Amino acid sequence: LDLGVQACLSYVDVHKVLQEIHASYEDESGDNHQLSVCDLKRVVQLVKILHDSKDFDQDGFLLPTMQGLMMPASDCTFVDQKELLSMAGDVEGRKLLEHTVHYELSDIAQSLGAVPLSGRLLPSDNLDVAFEAVGPHEELTARLSSILEDYPCDETILKELIQNADDAGATCVSFVMDWRDNRHDSTGLLNEKMSDWQGPAVLAFNNSKFSSADFAN
Repeated sequence: LDLGVQACLSYVDVHKVLQEIHASYEDESGDNHQLSVCDLKRVVQLVKILHDSKDFDQDGFLLPTMQGLMMPASDCTFVDQKELLSMAGDVEGRKLLEHTVHYELSDIAQSLGAVPLSGRLLPSDNLDVAFEAVGPHEELTARLSSILEDYPCDETILKELIQNADDAGATCVSFVMDWRDNRHDSTGLLNEKMSDWQGPAVLAFNNSKFSSADFAN
């Protein structure tokens, strides 16, 4: 350190190395050529180091692509939805895929400034179109009624409750037959007809707990 040697490389230093590697693969006309296998590995590692240090600026940041080219991060794409690949069959789509970030950087591509494929193919600011639902439509209440009518009235429902409890991580499941008849007590019910559903009843219990995610769903 007394001789002026840096304790560690800064963003500026690593960025300069990336720029120099990029420049060494540019010809006189400015065309960008494919990196060697060795240099491609070096660039990928340098980008990872910068990302892990959290010390980088996305402006002018260069990323390696699957084809071994170095391009500004804002011009690069990463595949966030594989089903969209089928939409990239035209010339523009293929061009986008040519700009796909190297696979080793896919998980951190967005934080480095790359744009998701969905953002390239389905830009929200260009969707100036009003959509109207068409086709068959069924009211929710009618749908629920159909589900209840089709539900088997046998031990199948008990098996399904046990399976649901197991899926939720429960270690205990209990069923209680409640023979109480409360149909004449309609206090607090939304409708008097609901008194027919007040008993007798089968009560099901399991010791799993609802999470915040369960309530969100």
